[in-house]
Amino acid sequence: MRIRFARWLAVSDEPQAVGQMLHPERGVFTKQGPPGARYGNDTKFIGQPVPHAVWCPPGHRLPASIRLPSPLVIKVERLAAELGY
Repeated sequence: MRIRFARWLAVSDEPQAVGQMLHPERGVFTKQGPPGARYGNDTKFIGQPVPHAVWCPPGHRLPASIRLPSPLVIKVERLAAELGY
């Protein structure tokens, strides 16, 4: 499933690349921000980098204000449903 998802996103599906995607806590942006913007990141995730489930109400759709092309919205909604959202 991970490789299929990477291909769908048109990003590398090489094992090393997929491995890096599975550990966002190691990313260059998962740290405290500079002085004056220390808490711009998700401090709970930085302190305890564990993925967590996100609840979405049944039948929830992308807001029209996002203004994505219809084919992309359909793909996103199908993928979200397939992933259990």
